Amino acid sequence: MIRKLLACLALSCLANIGFASSASAQNFDPRGPLWQIITAFQNCGPPQAYQILSPQMFQIVANQTNGSGCYAPIAAAGPVLSMQVMQQANLPLGPLYVVRVNHQSGPVDWFIGFNKFNSKIEYLSFQMAQGSPSISAGPGPDASGPGTGAQPSHPNPPAGQPEECSMYPTMCQ
Repeated sequence: MIRKLLACLALSCLANIGFASSASAQNFDPRGPLWQIITAFQNCGPPQAYQILSPQMFQIVANQTNGSGCYAPIAAAGPVLSMQVMQQANLPLGPLYVVRVNHQSGPVDWFIGFNKFNSKIEYLSFQMAQGSPSISAGPGPDASGPGTGAQPSHPNPPAGQPEECSMYPTMCQ
């Protein structure tokens, strides 16, 4: 019963996600959508939980999980005990966050980027927590999706783009 209530609350939070201005992006809390997608990755759904993913990210998840939407390493990490937003960068496509998630088996740093125009998750990756997480030292261009994937590497960001664009080209398109 409590689990269903939490899922409903997370879904209702998703309906209200939006980045009408940079000020609202700075006030946005990524923990609700992240909690929802971690729960979906651990339980293979529910299917509506994946609607927060951009089409590209949805396809990456589908490819990496053979269509199940379930990631064994995320399930093995155990339930989420707590979350803390550690860092944020405002990139051309939208905000990118580092969120330290304390799972039952230990801390994991999640990197999650949102498209400010459609509020979908455009970038998502994780790594085992090691010291203080940093956007500039995160998974970067070789990570796309919760497992391993590939994004084109851009050693130098285009002129006028933030330095982080070399690490997260998806968030700078």
